[in-house]
Amino acid sequence: MKTKSLSNKKHKIIISILSIIILISLAATIFMFIIYHKQKAIVTTSGVRIYTSEELYSLIDSSVTNANAETLVDIKSKLSSGTSALSLIRSLYPENIVYYDTDKYIFASISDVVPKNDLIAKNFSVDKNNELTYSKNGTVTSHKGIDVSKYQGDIDWTKVKNSNVEYAFLRTGYRSYGTGIITDDTAFKQNIVGASNAGIGVGVYFYSQAINTAEAVEEAQYILDQIKGYNVNYPIVIDVEEILNDTFRQQNLTSEELTNICIAFCEKIKSAGYTPMIYSNLKYYVAKLNLDKLTAYEKWYASYDTSLYFPYDISIWQYSQSGTVEGITGKVDLNISFKKWK
Repeated sequence: MKTKSLSNKKHKIIISILSIIILISLAATIFMFIIYHKQKAIVTTSGVRIYTSEELYSLIDSSVTNANAETLVDIKSKLSSGTSALSLIRSLYPENIVYYDTDKYIFASISDVVPKNDLIAKNFSVDKNNELTYSKNGTVTSHKGIDVSKYQGDIDWTKVKNSNVEYAFLRTGYRSYGTGIITDDTAFKQNIVGASNAGIGVGVYFYSQAINTAEAVEEAQYILDQIKGYNVNYPIVIDVEEILNDTFRQQNLTSEELTNICIAFCEKIKSAGYTPMIYSNLKYYVAKLNLDKLTAYEKWYASYDTSLYFPYDISIWQYSQSGTVEGITGKVDLNISFKKWK
């Protein structure tokens, strides 16, 4: 019995040592992978920097040599606790905006000229209804909103109002990403009447597939025609985003072209006396739009998380596409705004 017990102890010690070696090796491999991707392609305002093989290997060797055991243990701990690879990479490179696109990690430079937000991470919290709020000095200062289209069906706007929804962005219509034809959102008129009668602030948005500034102005004019006779006291929004798993009209536009489209739309809206706004996500804001030319316009940021990963100034954050609100059957987008409009 004693001999067998000693043998078991030896086996356990060997297994423990092997486990530690494997975990450290895994952490070292991940560390080398991260270093490789950062040094291979760092997107800057001037393009992608490419290293020669010799320069790349030299940088990797130097980085791995200088990595201490504490760093590797930290990486192992974060991965073991459920931190995603992307979140880990972002924490290691706070000087970049990091996103994953087409089987590679992109490290974008943070612009010095684009205004930054002053939002503090610890001031965000999730309440008992799984809704995000932002507070200052213990007082909630954020504002709850939704955005809807015909896909939300018939909405009981009184119940929505009683669910503490302060504002709603209503889709007026969209331009087809294939044909380029502008189509009405069949629920828009019903929604704007219902939301207004319930005392909810109203903003509107249009899904754009404009491929030149003339089409952008056409989209803006379409919205202005749609809202005649109604009180739209929140911003009028151009929605620019990619279509996944299909081709679409805007996909080959340069960042300069898409930026000029947004400017043309916003200036048309502004000239009519309304507040223009641009809606997009991390990839499009960083890679497809020249934000330094769009500082005059409000931003609506889409990212489905409860941790804000965006350094630039925003007015609204669409943080969920699967929220629930009394008065709406099924899921609805939830938004948190950091200001109010009259």
